[in-house]
Amino acid sequence: MTVAQEATARGRQRYRMVLIASLILLGLFLTVIAVNAYRAEHARQVQLQVSRIAGVGARVEEIADVARARVIALRHTTALTYAMTSDAPGTDVPMPAPAPYTQVLSRPHAVADQAYEGTILAHPLQLMAQTRDVASAWRQDYRVFRALWLAQAGLHAASGHVALSYIVSARTGATANFPILSEAGLAAILDPRRPRPPTPVDTPFLRMLSPNALPGRGLVWLPVYYDPTSALARADADLKGDGRVISLIAPVDVQGRYRGGVGVDIWAEEMARILRNTASEVELTLVDGAGLVISTTRAEANHLRAGSLGQTRPGTDAASLLQVAPALLTQDGLARADGKLLYVWPVPNTPLRLVGQLRPASLRHATLMSLGPLIAGALILYLLLCLAIWYVTQRVFEPAFALAEHIQSLGSAPPPRLPGYWARVLAVTQSAFAERHRFEQELDRQREALHQSEKMNALGTLLAGVAHELNNPLAVVVGRSAILAEALEGTPHARGIGKLRDAADRCSRIVKTFLAMARRSGPRRATVDINELVESALDVTAYGLRTAGVNLTCDLDPALPLTHADGDQIVQIFMNLIINAQHALATAHGAEARRLTIATRHDPPADAIRVTIADNGPGVPSHLAGRIFDPFFTTKEMGHGTGMGLAVSRGMAEAQGGTLDLLPVETGAAFQLTLPIAHDAEPPVQADAAPPVAVPSTLRALVVDDEIEVAELIRDSLKDMFAAVDLCRDGPAALAAMAKQPYDLIISDLRMPGMSGTELYERIVAAYPDRAESFLFVSGDIQYRQELSGSAVADLPVLEKPFGPAELRGFVSGFLLRG
Repeated sequence: MTVAQEATARGRQRYRMVLIASLILLGLFLTVIAVNAYRAEHARQVQLQVSRIAGVGARVEEIADVARARVIALRHTTALTYAMTSDAPGTDVPMPAPAPYTQVLSRPHAVADQAYEGTILAHPLQLMAQTRDVASAWRQDYRVFRALWLAQAGLHAASGHVALSYIVSARTGATANFPILSEAGLAAILDPRRPRPPTPVDTPFLRMLSPNALPGRGLVWLPVYYDPTSALARADADLKGDGRVISLIAPVDVQGRYRGGVGVDIWAEEMARILRNTASEVELTLVDGAGLVISTTRAEANHLRAGSLGQTRPGTDAASLLQVAPALLTQDGLARADGKLLYVWPVPNTPLRLVGQLRPASLRHATLMSLGPLIAGALILYLLLCLAIWYVTQRVFEPAFALAEHIQSLGSAPPPRLPGYWARVLAVTQSAFAERHRFEQELDRQREALHQSEKMNALGTLLAGVAHELNNPLAVVVGRSAILAEALEGTPHARGIGKLRDAADRCSRIVKTFLAMARRSGPRRATVDINELVESALDVTAYGLRTAGVNLTCDLDPALPLTHADGDQIVQIFMNLIINAQHALATAHGAEARRLTIATRHDPPADAIRVTIADNGPGVPSHLAGRIFDPFFTTKEMGHGTGMGLAVSRGMAEAQGGTLDLLPVETGAAFQLTLPIAHDAEPPVQADAAPPVAVPSTLRALVVDDEIEVAELIRDSLKDMFAAVDLCRDGPAALAAMAKQPYDLIISDLRMPGMSGTELYERIVAAYPDRAESFLFVSGDIQYRQELSGSAVADLPVLEKPFGPAELRGFVSGFLLRG
């Protein structure tokens, strides 16, 4: 990955991190807002529920105020009536005789259009029965009760929440109840089997109102209790709830003397009805001053308990019902305990307390319902923002980053899939990259070709040195084997020496072929035999074909005409085609499946020679057939070909006046080289076939070579042609020999340490000008033509090593014949 690609990747990563962080921060910000809004709305819902509790408390307060006003009015009226009423006998009203629990007064319809009826009950007189004091007290009580009848009935009619209003005399125990007792209730009270209450002074009611028990002489709210008198003081059809009541009572003092008390009973069911009419989100419980439950909206409302007045059986404890600490019910306002939220509202001027337990689930529901549109709107906006960011990211930023990365990869990576506008930008970029890629490929091919050329140059230089070192010993092997073959001809060793000579000749041909390939010189066209050039190419490539498992078939026409061409270039064409076929056949499976066929034919109608090299490999795809001769085009993998072989081969074929074409075949690939026929060409004279000429016995030859074995080989090969053949190992020795006596022929190696062959020639010619045409050169160096080019010896004959005795004699004979 390049530095630019790393920078782009970091930029993309940074963008994503910033984007994600922004969305998270925005989400957190909206969450904080939502939490604060939820808290504020939750507090508002709590205040709303508190307001509802306070509203219910206000209605309870109204009932308490009505009861208080009624008791106060009744107490003042009773005290005033007692003060104005005499206890002396009179004839104003008939006086019934006191009897135990006798209904002594029943006055229906006491108030116009009202159905209230009252009851006056006489208490049993146990202490002062029929005494003058009791009779006097009874007369006064009776007159007061009758005088208060209309006032008491009117007050009772003004409030439907009051169960019973009553006046009790502390002297006689007589009671005036409003409304009237039902028949069943009266019968129950008058039932002789019913336990009798205590004496008037011992009743719980009077004891609670006595000066000793109530020093302040104020109003008293009694704890909730069950009063059978209140339950029986109305018709059965008017019975409300379970008969539990709460009472507000007050003492009646007349001129400082305790005369009795007044009071009202309020139905607990009336309070429960008020509580039930409130919202269901709040559980309401009305508690009296003793901590007992008056009424509640909880499920336990049907199982509330209450004791009778003056009895010890307790009612339902509010703290136990609500499962909170008792002290919590004495605290005003909101209170939290054990996960519960309570609101305690004290009813003014009473010991009553209204306790509201707020339901968390209801509060949460109400809060969420209130904030629902706001939260939904914020969530929708957040989602829309996320969608917009995603859209912009997918349509703008991500394509931009992907395009930048693709550009920084220089088109080497697969092109990304981009939408809309970015796809068009990518298409333009891809076009530019394609052009750049073509340029780079062309540059790579040229660079590879240059590299190959440099390798070939290096190989030529290496071969020059190797050939010089190899050709000298090889020349000795070839020459000596030929001499031995001549000497041992007709002996038992002739066959073995023949094999040795054949192997030496093969080595010689292979080396010459390599030297021809590595030689850097211009084309030299001469009369050549194509069949021999094919065999020369196979001398080099046959081993590779055998090791690759290629079955070679040669079908060479023995009557093939000659042609004018550069034999070295034709051999190179054949080698290129053979090596290409070998590489293609490497993908075939099985030795029998790999076949290479080389055929030469004479085509009289075209007056040409055709050489076909065909294989049964994978062949050339039809869509690539027109490009395989293009320079630098190759179907091989990178590093396995330069794409120059076929292009150079076609160029060399056209330079010889021929063509190189790809033939259409069903399987494999077939190339055909076409060359023109040389009609005036004479068969090339084999050097070893030229007979040695007879030379005068007085001719002398001088051989100059730093390799003494080569010099001795030349001497032994020419000793029958010259009177004397002398040897020298270097140039100074040759100059010294020339100074002693003249030589008719000087054979010198071109490359020698100290003084080279060309320098020796120049110094001999300078000293003996008539010897300029007496020089022959031998060389094992493939670069000798470059060294001789432009020098004084450029036109002198040169025999390349290795050579045999016959080739040497023919070369010398030809030189002597030309001289």
